[in-house]
Amino acid sequence: MVGQEELLISLVELRGKLLKVKAEHEAEKEKLVSENKKLQYQVLHLKRAVQEADNKLGIKPVSG
Repeated sequence: MVGQEELLISLVELRGKLLKVKAEHEAEKEKLVSENKKLQYQVLHLKRAVQEADNKLGIKPVSG
């Protein structure tokens, strides 16, 4: 039947598109995870630098 064949072709095409989009999203997610790790490292480094500067100036850390 032509109708079922067309539906099957459409389903295969949609599945292919879905897999492509899924792969693109996974790649984007990996980029974001990597960027997040870099930013977390930078924040940690900045916090330590501020703590060291505060210690040199004799400023007590603020709780919170």
